[in-house]
Amino acid sequence: MIEFKTGITPEAIEFVKDNLNRIGELVKITHERNRRDVYYQTAFVGTKDTMIILGGLSSGFDGSGPNALYQLLVELGVPEDEAKREIYDSKENSSWFEIEMKLCLDS
Repeated sequence: MIEFKTGITPEAIEFVKDNLNRIGELVKITHERNRRDVYYQTAFVGTKDTMIILGGLSSGFDGSGPNALYQLLVELGVPEDEAKREIYDSKENSSWFEIEMKLCLDS
């Protein structure tokens, strides 16, 4: 497991982009939050490993953390409407989501 802890959004994005190739093909993305406790965890699950980002990528409000996570999800192939729904629509204190990625298998 690859783990990175930061409270700085650009650091989180840079780490994900620099290390995504280490986890193999992306299978799913999970995100958990507790805004009251300022806890945000995003997991990128691949065919070879999992990368956990603690902090930096957030959701549930309009700000740099959610905006960066939204943009990253879209860049990774998540449809814009699904990314928007998961990142911005839930305003609850605690929330969790999982996005299954479609694997492109060679025939």
